[in-house]
Amino acid sequence: PPSPGGAAVGGAALSLASGSSRVVAGEVAAELSGWLGELVATTEAGCLELDRLHARQAALANHQAELANTHAACLREVRSLESRQCALAEAEDYDAAEEITSQVDEAKGRAARAALALDQVVQDAQMVSELIQAERSRRRGLVEATAAKLGAFERRALNELKRDEARAKIDISAEGGRLGAERGRLEQERSHVARDRANLEQERLETEGHICLQTEGAAGTASDLAAKLESVDAELAALQAQLAAKLEERAATAAQLGEAERAIETVRAKFTRQLQRIAERERIIAKSEVECECEESALAQEEARHALKSSEALGRAQALRYLVGR
Repeated sequence: PPSPGGAAVGGAALSLASGSSRVVAGEVAAELSGWLGELVATTEAGCLELDRLHARQAALANHQAELANTHAACLREVRSLESRQCALAEAEDYDAAEEITSQVDEAKGRAARAALALDQVVQDAQMVSELIQAERSRRRGLVEATAAKLGAFERRALNELKRDEARAKIDISAEGGRLGAERGRLEQERSHVARDRANLEQERLETEGHICLQTEGAAGTASDLAAKLESVDAELAALQAQLAAKLEERAATAAQLGEAERAIETVRAKFTRQLQRIAERERIIAKSEVECECEESALAQEEARHALKSSEALGRAQALRYLVGR
């Protein structure tokens, strides 16, 4: 009878190959997840830094505008005071013109201080602008590095996908071939069992036919004697007066019946070994039928697992394609 050991080994091999593919895919996914996590953290930090620099730049621009307005106002005040001073000097009011001199000097001082503060603010704004440009350059470099790394990852993922698909095709093809061979062997075994049963049934019929042919006369005699015995029993019940004679006749008839039955048993004894062999072969065939049913069930389960694993392999390939496409 066939053994399910080969089917179990084949199923274990396919499960091991599928598990290896899942391990590789998990490693690639873990690496990509870690790298994307670092990229997100770096990008968020860069965005926060740019927001801070832009806020600083906006504050400096507002301060620069305020200082420029202050400087312009101081210059206008200086020009106004100088104009008044010139007018007083032309009017020969030198004392009043002299009093305005201190106001002019004070206005000029404020204008000078505003100019210095404005220069410092312009320098700070320039430095912030350079920092912003540097951060943008760094982010452009990060984008370029990201694109290069994604390209490398895409190539690696495609290579892994091709290798995984090749392994899956080889494993599925091998498993399909093995299951097909098992199916063919089981069908052949079933045909052998059916042939043996038909041969056994034919042999049984032939044996019973031989027995009937060789016991035809004895069987007829036995039938006649049984009918006569019934008649004698009836007569014994009805004819008590003839009891002694009928008992003797019954004994003789019973003896003849015993001889006929012994003759039948003698003929049947010639076929004892053949009948025992038939019974033994019938037991072996029944056992083979039970084993075939067990193997049929095991093979059906393996075919179902094979179909499921083939579907999972195709699903993983589609998922990886979708990941690479994104």
